[in-house]
Amino acid sequence: MFVNTENLKTIIKIRNVEIDDVEALNKVIDEVSRERQYLATTSGFPLENHMQFVQNNLQNDIPQLVSIINDEIIGWCDILPKRPEEFSHVGYLGMGVLKKFRKNGVGSQLLSTCIEEAKAYGFEKIELEVFSDNFPAVKMYEKFGFKKEGLKIKSRKLDGKYQDILLLSLWLKDSNKKCTTVKHRGK
Repeated sequence: MFVNTENLKTIIKIRNVEIDDVEALNKVIDEVSRERQYLATTSGFPLENHMQFVQNNLQNDIPQLVSIINDEIIGWCDILPKRPEEFSHVGYLGMGVLKKFRKNGVGSQLLSTCIEEAKAYGFEKIELEVFSDNFPAVKMYEKFGFKKEGLKIKSRKLDGKYQDILLLSLWLKDSNKKCTTVKHRGK
């Protein structure tokens, strides 16, 4: 069942995650994971680990948002700094929306808001991986200006089915700066 209302965008609340959200958010991530189609994992995370993850994000002002309708968390989006330090100008995006709320702009609202949070955080670039057969997600990312950087062929095999993974990125700052590439010589 899909929620199909013209006023959905006006009733969605998007805000930073709070520590009191962890249990409900954990259930949402688990539900999307168990679809076995869109996320790299096929089940959620241990609640204690998720609590530590959110606490760390809150302590470090890392962009992590939830979307809410009628006090119910229906989706999330976070952009985490890559490690080690020399890669920390890049944020890694993860997101998901409950099935019955998809195709109504919830993901776009979450992504738009999280991109603004990423800019405020100081990220210069956002990277993500998405299964190439997740056409609605790929279309949404492209709408926001994400560009293809690579493709991992048959990178996942689940239930006897292979999936390719698209590597996408979005530059938040001037990407016209000259890049120094080190050329390696073969022996």
